[in-house]
Formats: sequence, structure tokens, C-alpha cells
Amino acid sequence: MVQRDLSLRLPQAGVSREGKEEIVLAVESVDFEREIDGRSWHLTAEKLERSATSARGYTVEIVLSDEKGRAWTFSAPQADYADDLAQVRLIRPRGTLNGEGFELRWSSGEALWTEGASAWSLSGGIKIEDVLGGTRLESGRGSFDIDGVVVLREEARLFWQSP
Repeated sequence: MVQRDLSLRLPQAGVSREGKEEIVLAVESVDFEREIDGRSWHLTAEKLERSATSARGYTVEIVLSDEKGRAWTFSAPQADYADDLAQVRLIRPRGTLNGEGFELRWSSGEALWTEGASAWSLSGGIKIEDVLGGTRLESGRGSFDIDGVVVLREEARLFWQSP
């Protein structure tokens, strides 16, 4: 999985005098693609840093697509991966979710995906726009999956424009 690609075990990593984990591997201009469970994951990043228990990417772009022609895009200035949680965390992400008959644009303060999950969890203020339907949803937190199913929590609001 993409997490496994980012979770190289580096036993020589240590902790600095300031109590922070030392970066033991830094790679620039990263571009890789993997197929997992019938879905294509394509990740690019300006830079990836790896410590003993985590990884951090800068200026990260992710495209996830499946055999049905559905596609997610993610763009974030920073992405973190925590080994102990098997979780990817995107900071200030935005992107799209496209499928047959729908096209969504979204942004959030944070997006989390845990290995084995079927949906991304969003928090920190969410905006989701239905490009084809002319509606916009806003909420404090929620989730969405590859099928376009959106679940909103905390003060959800719907804005609709007539054609």
C-alpha cells in the first residue's frame, strides 16, 4: 500500500538533543504509482522526509482512480504518515472527486485516511461543491468515499443556486 512505501523501517534513526526525531532520509522530486485492490495511486511530492516512526511530504499531489473511471485528486502543502497509526494526514487539502454523473470539488483543514478505511475523514471546516448540481455543502467535519457518498457532521449547511 502507499503507506508501506512511505514506512521504510530505518533502525539507525535516533532522537536529537531537542527531543525531536532525526530525519534519516530525505528525497526530492518524488513520483511513484502503485496499484492496490484495483485502484491506482499516483503520488508526487516536492520532498519526502523519513524518520524512525513517521514520514512527511511537502507539496503533495495524490490521484486515486479505479476501474469504473472514478477519480479522487488531493493536493496539500503537507502530508504526514504515522507508522503507529497506519494513517495519512493531509494538511489544508483540496481536491476533486469525479465519477459517472457527479463532479465534486472539496477543501478542508485536514483529511485523514487510515489503512483499511473506505472513506477519508475531513475536519477543520469542510467545503464541498457539486459542480454539476450547483450546490455547496459546508460543515465542521465529515467524510466522503470513492462512490461520492458525503457524510457531514457539526453544523452542516447547504447552499443551492437555481439555474
